[in-house]
Amino acid sequence: MTTQSLPLTGLTCASCVARVEKALRTVPGVTDASVNLASEPARVEGDATPPALLAAVERAGYGVRRRELRLQVGSMTCASCVGRVEKALLKQPGVLSAEVNLANETARVVLLECADTGPLLAALAKAGYPATLDASLSTAPPTPWAQTGWPVLIGALLSLPLLAPMLVGHGWMLPGWWQFALALPVQAILGARFYVAGWRALRDGSGNMDLLVA
Repeated sequence: MTTQSLPLTGLTCASCVARVEKALRTVPGVTDASVNLASEPARVEGDATPPALLAAVERAGYGVRRRELRLQVGSMTCASCVGRVEKALLKQPGVLSAEVNLANETARVVLLECADTGPLLAALAKAGYPATLDASLSTAPPTPWAQTGWPVLIGALLSLPLLAPMLVGHGWMLPGWWQFALALPVQAILGARFYVAGWRALRDGSGNMDLLVA
């Protein structure tokens, strides 16, 4: 039995924690699952694969932080080599998917944000396919600002023209069509995640902060 850590996203309250824990415990091979709301990791015990855990979390309406790596893989000569490389990669902790291109001798690996790359290279070397990390084609984990900062900033800029008239005097407001044009992207685009997550909670017969916001 192994213990895995999943870096979760989208948790807002204790109800979210309960939903994720319930979803993870239904995955075959999971013996226990616990979630920390403050730092958003899930600690999962059992033999379930990372793709199965990821699917369970996403069905519950939440996300898992991940990143993509590109590896330059040597000594591959045929389709059989491709299969062995993919199999070796998929066995490593935290790997969600692996695709190998024989023509340009590269492997595209999607793994959990917290997963270590060392075991990937060691596993390929052991299998007879030395590999190196191609940093120019690998994606770094998104920063907190990239995930939540820019929507807040854009939402504030769009909302400011609606709020400013209230501060300078009564009786003056923007024309209705201007108000609609400014409010629509805040509600339908920047706020869409609240409606989606709230609907998922309602569909599952539970409530959360997203449902209250929506």
